[in-house]
Amino acid sequence: KSTVIGVCSPVGRCGKTGFAFPLGQIMAKESNVLFLSMEEYSALARLTGNKYTSTLTDLMYYYRSGEYSRARLATGLCNWNGLDYVPPVTCAQDLAEADGKELADLVGRIAQEGVYDILILDMGHLVRELDPLLELCDVVYAPVREDCVSAAKVDAWKEDIRRSGRETLWDKVHLLKLPMPSAVRPAESYLEQLLWGEAGDFCRNLLGGKKGGGREH
Repeated sequence: KSTVIGVCSPVGRCGKTGFAFPLGQIMAKESNVLFLSMEEYSALARLTGNKYTSTLTDLMYYYRSGEYSRARLATGLCNWNGLDYVPPVTCAQDLAEADGKELADLVGRIAQEGVYDILILDMGHLVRELDPLLELCDVVYAPVREDCVSAAKVDAWKEDIRRSGRETLWDKVHLLKLPMPSAVRPAESYLEQLLWGEAGDFCRNLLGGKKGGGREH
């Protein structure tokens, strides 16, 4: 029932989370949106200044043990500027031990409940077998960089998908060339400046379908 938007990239330091989080905030102005960080080393705790008592680690535990419920999900949620989000894992090993199928089942359960109009998945590199999560997505945004190494990584990713016989999966992928930040921002105001700076403008243009959104297929 929920639209699932994936954000991932084979390219490092491409501004992936700096795109995904303001995208969620902007969409949350008109829709009920849940942001799930599957980053192994997320900076959300530092950037929001929050101390989390429940994280994605707990949610995965409840799902594995058959104790997941809407109430469990709601208990661990945080909110930032109207955007609900599940705090990231306690330690990177929690993601390394999870596989994509397990996370896809959990996300699929949340999507089927229809509590949220949109789910945004910010996917890192430690999750084993990302394909089940990508298959679940209605669209996948992949920020990239303009250099030969980044282009080679994207080509390798595309070829890997093709070799596995899932060419239709690539049809969901939209490569994005994000704007470079104009200044170094302090952690305390980073998220707000993202929202009202180049990243936020890029997201608004993308959602509005305006020319110059930086989108490639």
